[in-house]
Order: sequence, then C-alpha cells, then structure tokens
Amino acid sequence: PDQCCVPKVCSEDLCDSTLWEPKPGNVLGSTKDECCTPRDCDDYKCSAKYVKKSKRQSDSEKLHGQDGSPLLLQGSTDSECCEPISCKHIDCEATDEWKTNESAKVGASLEDCCIPQFCKQHSCEPATKWEPKPKAILGSSNPSCCTPKMCKEFKCDAGFELRAGAVIGGRGLLGSTHDECCEKKSCHDWKCSDPTKWVQQADESSLGVERHGWSDEECCTPLMCSTIDCVPESLWAPKSAEELEGLLGSTSKQCCNPRWCKDYTCTGDIPAENVTSTKWYKKVDTNHFKFRGSTDEECCHPKYCSEYTTEFPSKYRRKPEDLQGKPRLGSTEAECYDELKCSDYCCKDKALQLKEDAAQLLGSTDQECCEKPG
Repeated sequence: PDQCCVPKVCSEDLCDSTLWEPKPGNVLGSTKDECCTPRDCDDYKCSAKYVKKSKRQSDSEKLHGQDGSPLLLQGSTDSECCEPISCKHIDCEATDEWKTNESAKVGASLEDCCIPQFCKQHSCEPATKWEPKPKAILGSSNPSCCTPKMCKEFKCDAGFELRAGAVIGGRGLLGSTHDECCEKKSCHDWKCSDPTKWVQQADESSLGVERHGWSDEECCTPLMCSTIDCVPESLWAPKSAEELEGLLGSTSKQCCNPRWCKDYTCTGDIPAENVTSTKWYKKVDTNHFKFRGSTDEECCHPKYCSEYTTEFPSKYRRKPEDLQGKPRLGSTEAECYDELKCSDYCCKDKALQLKEDAAQLLGSTDQECCEKPG
C-alpha cells in the first residue's frame, strides 16, 4: 500500500469546533476519531450562574460505559457543559439573614434566590434582656440584631446578690431587672441582729439547709417573751398578756415590768394612820436616780439598834446581836433592849429591902428598887 497510496494528513479544519481539538503532531487520517481528541467538559470552567451538567441522566445510571471507561460529557462551552444554577442549590435558611424566595427559580447567590431579613424589622424581646445593635443590618434573631443585657452589670438591692451564673460559668445570665438578676442572699451569711431576741435557725447548720434571706425574720428564730420568767421577782413583775403579744426578748429587762420602790411600803409603815416603822425608813428617789425593788432591803434604809440609845440605861440592857450575827434592827427599848427587873436586883445597902412591887418595877439601883423596911 505504501507504494500505491499517498498519506493523507488530518485537515486542520476537521477538529475546529467546541467539541474537538486536534491531536498533537502530524496525524494521518480523515475522520474526527482519527484526527481529533474530544474536548472533556471536566476541563471546562462554567461561567457565573452556571454549574456543570451531570453525566448521569438518572440516579440509577452508572458513570461508566459498557467497557468500563468513564462516560464523557463532551464540549467546551456553557451550553454544552453547563446548565443554569437552580435556586434549589442555594440554602437561604443557613442563617437568619435570609428566607427562601418561593418565586425565584434560577440564581447563583443569596441575592438571586432569597429575601433579605432586615434587623430594623426585628423586635428585640424581651426588652429587659436585649437592646437593638446599632450597626446590625441583616438578621431576624436576637443574637444577630440585638445586644444582650448582662446581669453582671446590674447592681442588686441590699440583702440580695447576683444569681448563680450571672458572673461566672456558661454564657452569662441575661437581664436588667431585680427579678431577673438577683436572689436573696444566703441565711448562712446573715448574723441575727440581737442574740437576746433572735437565734440562728437550727436547721441552717445542723441539717445543712440552704435558706435564702437577709433579715432576722427570714433567717432567725424569734425568742418570745411569753416563755421568760421574771427574775428576780422582787425587781421584775410579769407583763400582761396584751403586753406580751408578739414581744421579743429573753431577759427580764426586755420582757418584764420593773418594780419601783416608790410603790412599796416599808414594813411597819402605815401611811394612812401616819404610823412610821421603827425598823425601816423609806429610800427617797432623786431627779437622777429611782430606786428599784419590792422588799425592805431594796427600798428601805435599816434602823439599827446600835444607833439607838435608851434614855433609861439603868432600866434596860442592850440585846446581843442575833444568832446569825446580823445587826439587830429597831429604834425602841422593846426592840433593842431587855428589861432590867427590880425583882432580879439585890440592894447594895444592907439596911434596905426590895420594894413590895419589885416584880413590876424596872431598875438596877437601890433608889429604883429598894426601900427601908417597915
């Protein structure tokens, strides 16, 4: 054949199309299969708003031919290799800045296929936890369009503290009101104001109860005066039931009425009869001091026998102190002295004898008790 035929070189025009390109070198032939290489759409880059066509006509069709070679999508233009991008490929709901535009079918961007959600149309609720973010444009949620109000910036009233999580842990507690951000402090840290009126509630420590509060009423057990005995009784008198109603305290001073000496009468005094005690005289209050009590010892000054002297020393002998060694009280002969009976006297003058009525006479001298016989 080489002697009878002339070689036929592939024509340059044969492969001049968007589907073929010339094989390199001097190739012999006269058909596209002999002279050209098919252009593969895999090597082509689609223009904007286009995507590569699928090599499969259906999900069940394989990507390889019967001989096992890959299926070829031939071409080098948008029309041959590409198809317009469908809005079904755009996920408008990926963020809260866009929502699906049901009427848009073809597009390659959010702007083509979606409807923008503007923050100016969003309401930052609740207003106590969110406020508009000044520079936010797109969005439809609080995180996108609003600035959170954080409890850590809030100042709680006295007796309250920031709730757990307001300062540490998690993402922080949202809020700008007392109810949202604050809770009563723990009774564990509260000290009862007056230990004579309040005591720490027993279960706070013994049972480990976590009680919230910041006052005596919330954290302490009241001590009621109704359970208190008024002692000493000479200084304190019980209050009436009406006075004790709701009254707090644990001491006589808090729960009882004081007894005042001005209301006491010393033993032996009979004011109505103008009789004065021989053993006591009343203590007198001053402008600056009021005597307290309801006994002779508390309200009266004693009259001691040692301070009293009889006008008749020959007829009376001072009594000794009592067996307990206490000073004897009194201001009369009867209280402070023993009688000296003439019947117990011996006349010093031998010429004299006791008077006939010596048993009724008081004395301790011849003159008082004796007389001449006959």
